[in-house]
Amino acid sequence: MAGKFSFVSVMGALLVLTIFHDPIIVDAGQGVPEVALFTFGDSYYDAGNKAFLSKNKNPPQTLWPYGKSRDDPNGKFSDGYIVPDFIAEFMSIPNGIPPALKPGANVSRGASFAVADASILGAPAESMTLNQQVNKFRSMISTWSDDYIEKSLFMIYIGTEDYLNFTKTNPTATASAQQAFVISDGIPTKQGSSEFSDDFSTTFR
Repeated sequence: MAGKFSFVSVMGALLVLTIFHDPIIVDAGQGVPEVALFTFGDSYYDAGNKAFLSKNKNPPQTLWPYGKSRDDPNGKFSDGYIVPDFIAEFMSIPNGIPPALKPGANVSRGASFAVADASILGAPAESMTLNQQVNKFRSMISTWSDDYIEKSLFMIYIGTEDYLNFTKTNPTATASAQQAFVISDGIPTKQGSSEFSDDFSTTFR
């Protein structure tokens, strides 16, 4: 019983931090709506997309010890499950959601558009920016009905790579310069933050 309480508590905390088009309250013991899960971001949510963009035919994440705890090195940057896998299990999605770039993948219950090394700014090598991930989703949006999408769950985790790139290109940045980048998220230098927000939210409207 304690194990179930812990699992539900963790899932509840994660769901609270996730973006819903129409919020759904899920209590322990209640059924979860049969909807889709869509994820965007970097390696924390990458279900295997990076492998399809890599020039290396056998990238490290497709080989042992990745996936060690499941004996299944399937392109995820983990020894087993990643966060979306637990959410998918909670939502009763069989086998989790597939990478959107996988040919012939069954995306009836959603897909992962996240790619390792993804960023908001720049042009990450062998990866995709958040805008490119959203555009990929747009190209597949006819796969699902509007009503189904509106009831589905969207998760986004990104930004680490942008901060890392800033420190790499500005190794001697002053504290004030670092603070300025964090406060602005760096977005105004390439694209107005309000423009980016409007563009992204329009996709899921």
